[in-house]
Amino acid sequence: GLQEVHDFQLKDILKLCPEYSGIGKGRDDGEKGEQTSIIWKPSTLELLEWGCFWLSETPSIPSFGWDAKYPRIATWAFFRHKSSGNVFLFMNTHLDHRGQLARQEGLYLILSEIEKINVLRYPVVLTGDFNIPDVSMSIDTLSELMTDARECSPEGNPVKSFNAWGDSSRTADIDYIFFSGFKSCIYFKTVD
Repeated sequence: GLQEVHDFQLKDILKLCPEYSGIGKGRDDGEKGEQTSIIWKPSTLELLEWGCFWLSETPSIPSFGWDAKYPRIATWAFFRHKSSGNVFLFMNTHLDHRGQLARQEGLYLILSEIEKINVLRYPVVLTGDFNIPDVSMSIDTLSELMTDARECSPEGNPVKSFNAWGDSSRTADIDYIFFSGFKSCIYFKTVD
């Protein structure tokens, strides 16, 4: 069931996929709770540096932010693409599903942290469950700063990422891949 999926931790995923490596911390206290992990193939990418922060007024310690129902976290990593030598910043997050202010402020904090940690201005990939419908001022603001992979993909992608567990009347795009510093998105697909 749903609870089992949420309790699936990074270590469990990596046991099933030994050709991958992963990083992440639990949102509750750094050890327990949901993770916004980053998983990659070491044969292709070299991990250079990584960290995480909480989406709150005190991002360096486990904490709730604004009107959030749960503590939320963002995980970031600098990678070097082994064959080209190119470096990029990858960030993954999960914004709160209840707190509108927490989603808005969390997204602003993420953009601020990207500016702070990406001092050499490497290309950036930002992914996550934003819990923000595709028609939103926050998404519009983010789209002015970064490119939405869904929107620029050469192939159409009509499948929405939120399906309300089978309730077809409540579909929306709430999961995103944004990027900057790359020329284009070669392929985008919502796996359903």
